[in-house]
Amino acid sequence: MISLKELYSRYKAGRYKELNSEWDWTTKFMGWLSLPITKVLLHTPITPNQVTLLHGIVWIIGSLFFISQNYWFPIIGVVILYLACILDEVDGVIARYKNITSINGSYLDSMMHIIGIPILFVCITLNVYLRFNNIWLLAIGFLFTLSISFYDQFYTKKLQIYLMYGKHKRKDKHAITTNKVEFINVFYKKLMVGYMFITSTTLMKYILLVCAIFNILIVAFILLSLIHILNAIVRGLYEFKRGFGWIDEEYFR
Repeated sequence: MISLKELYSRYKAGRYKELNSEWDWTTKFMGWLSLPITKVLLHTPITPNQVTLLHGIVWIIGSLFFISQNYWFPIIGVVILYLACILDEVDGVIARYKNITSINGSYLDSMMHIIGIPILFVCITLNVYLRFNNIWLLAIGFLFTLSISFYDQFYTKKLQIYLMYGKHKRKDKHAITTNKVEFINVFYKKLMVGYMFITSTTLMKYILLVCAIFNILIVAFILLSLIHILNAIVRGLYEFKRGFGWIDEEYFR
């Protein structure tokens, strides 16, 4: 039977070397916590996709706890969200250990995140709306949830449209030059050095935990709303500005 140390060195250490950001210690910590669960599941019929689905279900259950006005429920919800994050570290290791990695598995994993995070935001919105009975909070929460849905769409829709028309069927007359693409990429990456952490689920869970403990979920709602609405606007402007020329260079060179 493989040891925890072997599991870490074979399936985690290489990935964590790529995580150079100061805040990535949380991901590493979750990875360590996931190893005992992974070790047990390696020798069961449970598949990676089943673990992925379990991660999604646990995340949704944790999200639902935020609707309640009871003091302890949002705190319990945050704990359950952390449990879901631990499960999120398990499925990939099982897939690589059993040599059953697949594109469908990666797609399912992505879908759990795409579905789970908006559901969490809807539950937080319902909490603050039920507490303050203010229609404007409901409107902000609506924009809050849409901003998350739009963020990835600005990128994936561009790829979909490009592939739909075909790189040889249609030339993008508005695609900017290679030098301009590189300049915008460098500028955007510099801008996002700290911004990526601000918009990450890591910081989101920190904010939710602190605000749940001090019973000020409205503060988390306002902070996360501003952060993610701004994030969607910045990403949308960025993708519009850099055109389609970069796709050919990045994916079809």
